Amino acid sequence: MCRAVDSYYRNKPQVQRDEIMRSAGLFAQTLMLLAQERGFDSCPMDGFDFAEVAKTINLPDHYAICLMIAIGKGKGKPFPRLGKLSFDKAVTFDHF
Repeated sequence: MCRAVDSYYRNKPQVQRDEIMRSAGLFAQTLMLLAQERGFDSCPMDGFDFAEVAKTINLPDHYAICLMIAIGKGKGKPFPRLGKLSFDKAVTFDHF
């Protein structure tokens, strides 16, 4: 099995990057759920300059920024989420 996994990822930068982003997304979701369980609010962030953040924190070249998560105590109720689909529209069982 190890050889199969190795051959799937070796010398395939896009496949490696995709797996990193998938894994980081799962970790981010878990971190946000843990923060909520501990009484904190969280928010995934985008719209920032990835390269500038990498430069600011002296990120080594072999690392990649996936996303940023703010964790803390909210000051009030969050703004309504625009464009959020209802459960029935977002989840499909057995067919489309």
